[in-house]
Amino acid sequence: MSRQLPPGRYQTTDLRPGDWIDCGTARITSEGITEFAAISGDRFEIHLDDARARARGLDRQVAHGLFVMARVEGLIRNAPAQITGADLNPWDWRFRQPVLADEWITVRCILSDNAVRAARKHEPLCLTAETRNQDGVLVLTGETLLKAPD
Repeated sequence: MSRQLPPGRYQTTDLRPGDWIDCGTARITSEGITEFAAISGDRFEIHLDDARARARGLDRQVAHGLFVMARVEGLIRNAPAQITGADLNPWDWRFRQPVLADEWITVRCILSDNAVRAARKHEPLCLTAETRNQDGVLVLTGETLLKAPD
């Protein structure tokens, strides 16, 4: 049976299949996208101009993928529930839909049945992050391995 982990710190041995962490919500603003463009140097037209984004079939200005991933990573690292004693490996991200200016994103991290069994055998634990927009549409997924200490 799945459960939301309440605020606190959890060892891999405390986890059960289906456990999930509510990592929070963030707004992706036009100003944030513009600031990211200035910092990164990525000034592709769909990131900076609504009219140019619409000309390419989008509703409005599109957030940079790296900007969205950074916001998601910040939510995960600052979530009220944390898995401790495990090294966080790089994420394998997959965009499902573009994230547009003035959308909200919500992040949830989920442990699968096989992930929990692997952790108990001192194998890496698979953590999946699901990012949805304010309409509940899945916009970004990611997986990482949490290696329990030896």
